[in-house]
Amino acid sequence: MKTTRAGRFELFALGVAEAAALLLLAGWPGKLSTLLWAVCLPLTAWLYARWRSREHVCAIVGAACGLAAYPVSHGLFSLLVLPFPLQLLGALGVVAEALHGSPAYLVVRFAELEPQGDTSLAVLLLDYLLNGLVWAAIYGRIGHHLDQRRRSR
Repeated sequence: MKTTRAGRFELFALGVAEAAALLLLAGWPGKLSTLLWAVCLPLTAWLYARWRSREHVCAIVGAACGLAAYPVSHGLFSLLVLPFPLQLLGALGVVAEALHGSPAYLVVRFAELEPQGDTSLAVLLLDYLLNGLVWAAIYGRIGHHLDQRRRSR
């Protein structure tokens, strides 16, 4: 049976989504499964953008990278407990988390939404959503600018 290009993409996207869901449901070390899911998101967005909208590839991939920036830096941060070569990636995660975590920190700080005791799932979800929206807009705008420059050539 011959599959079309669209059919192959749909099978790939379904496989990525299914693998990410299984990893998250299995509770496979929390932050590392988030890291794997967040790395697959820009790749899937790139394949989708090349398939559906070739003139907006950089904008779509930029927005997907912005959504995944904070979870990736959060996952890299958890690599600090592993042996030496991987600790370097963990140190990079510390710097990236300090940069990509600041929008939600500022909103929580100025809106006085201090969490009561332990960090709850609602606060963590708010953190991911705020950071994702801010960085998706910034990286998507950078990608849009790159798309415009590429089209003008």
